[in-house]
Amino acid sequence: MKVADVSGGVATTLRVHAPGQRFQPVPAKGEECSLVRSGDQTLLTVGGAVWAIEGVTPAETTVLTDVVVCGLPALAYVAQAGPDALVVETRRYTQELRITEPMELGLDDKAL
Repeated sequence: MKVADVSGGVATTLRVHAPGQRFQPVPAKGEECSLVRSGDQTLLTVGGAVWAIEGVTPAETTVLTDVVVCGLPALAYVAQAGPDALVVETRRYTQELRITEPMELGLDDKAL
């Protein structure tokens, strides 16, 4: 299953660019990426490439920062790509499932 096929969570669509740089190589549509905050920059990693990014507009930069620093589990992937800008789709998961009663887990011999 690709990360682009995962449903649920709070979806956010962000238009981002790398000021003073181009996205080379251009990421593929649907490719998983990660967003992290480092100092005063937001870093986008796709495959082995890393870029310092910001939103195309100041409002999108604010939303991008909120998504990255919220501390919630999140998935991100490239929804649309070009050399000058990307559209990144994120899904943040705001709920957790806790099972408080004891549970037994087993592994079927066929799985080995």
